[in-house]
Amino acid sequence: MPKTKIDKFVNEHMKDSSMEFVKPPVKNRSSKRWLKLTLLIIGVVVVVGAGVWLFITYRDKKSAEQQADNKALIAKVYKLIDLPQNETPTIATVSDKSGLTNQDFFSTAANGDKILIYAGYKMAILYRPSVNKIIKVAPLVMDTNSNSAVNTNLNSNTANQGQ
Repeated sequence: MPKTKIDKFVNEHMKDSSMEFVKPPVKNRSSKRWLKLTLLIIGVVVVVGAGVWLFITYRDKKSAEQQADNKALIAKVYKLIDLPQNETPTIATVSDKSGLTNQDFFSTAANGDKILIYAGYKMAILYRPSVNKIIKVAPLVMDTNSNSAVNTNLNSNTANQGQ
């Protein structure tokens, strides 16, 4: 009983022939393709998973280091001036003082200076770590006309408290 069209064709046309028709062996290529595809997918999943794990680990480590650095900075400034204890400041670093020269608070700022902003107490502190000195302390002026929480035109009071 013929199973395929080829078998049927061979049976019908080769009945009288003394030749015997031998079908070539069929290579099972589809199983090799599935194996390659499966290994490829597993490889991609492993590489992506490792990348995500490394990213999360790096981010958490960086965050922990940043928190430790911020606590150390707050402790140094606290030795020079009394700071609010029940608020964690927003800390920024002056990276390009040339863009800040038109603002009075930053007139004496240098690259690398730290700014501690206590929004709840409406206070900003400009601290220079290289000499362990507070350069300026200023009240924050809240800008009610824009979406920004802090007006960058800080009114400044020079504080020569760090010795």
